[in-house]
Amino acid sequence: MEKEINKFHALQLFTDTFTAETVHLSNSKVGIYIRLLCFAWTKNTKPFTTESAYRICYCKDDDCKIDVDEVLKEFFLLDFDQENNKEQWTHKRLVQEHEYLTQKYKKRSEAGKKGGLA
Repeated sequence: MEKEINKFHALQLFTDTFTAETVHLSNSKVGIYIRLLCFAWTKNTKPFTTESAYRICYCKDDDCKIDVDEVLKEFFLLDFDQENNKEQWTHKRLVQEHEYLTQKYKKRSEAGKKGGLA
């Protein structure tokens, strides 16, 4: 049975891009954004619902929910899951990075197996 490597414990933060794209946000919204990015990364970039985002960000009041909504709308992509009849959010860049790393490590694993056969 072959184990596929798809959980990466470290998320590379492209600081120049992050700073440029978030310079207009309050500290609270930056925290929300980072929390959502980290959650998405640890869950292998699987989509999540708005309600999940509120729980992830520990929203206790409507002001927090408004901030989460604004961050989601600005930085995440909304999709509709027909199977579950729910709107779900993903982050385009995270999905791309995750797919890139998955393919990279898969190729390395295959090359290592070929080298071990000699």
